[in-house]
Amino acid sequence: MGRAWWISVVLGFLGAFPAWAVEVQDVRLWRAPDHTRIVFDLSDPAQHSLIVLSDPGRVVLDIQDTQLRADLAKLDLSNSPISAVRSGVRDGDDLRVVLDLTAEVDPRSFALKANEQAGDRLVLDLYDQQTKKAAVKKIVQHSAKRDIIIAIDAGHGGE
Repeated sequence: MGRAWWISVVLGFLGAFPAWAVEVQDVRLWRAPDHTRIVFDLSDPAQHSLIVLSDPGRVVLDIQDTQLRADLAKLDLSNSPISAVRSGVRDGDDLRVVLDLTAEVDPRSFALKANEQAGDRLVLDLYDQQTKKAAVKKIVQHSAKRDIIIAIDAGHGGE
């Protein structure tokens, strides 16, 4: 039994287990006035893709070579467009997170690199799909020579 045999045994042993490179260590959710934000705290950077499905409405987030260590059941989904969250393994070592929706949303996702305050993160924003029409009110002044129309376009302020 030479060195080559031992190397093949070790490599065979390592190949028997999934090689998850990244872990989701925590998941946080909060509601802003116009969207819901979900942040996945990662052990390292990860590639991801986003799929939107309808009938019933769902957002599917696939994260490559990632394992879920956080508890999705602890997320407070009240006052959000999400009715349920579930996860599973896809293609052997990819994490799939499925968000069941109660309302139409415009999902956007992006990765944030680690810095001094926080580690790598994956952010998923679910923007509300409400028709935002400017509120128009007609004011008539009896002594004025013309009508004045004031239009208020809400939704451009902070949280």
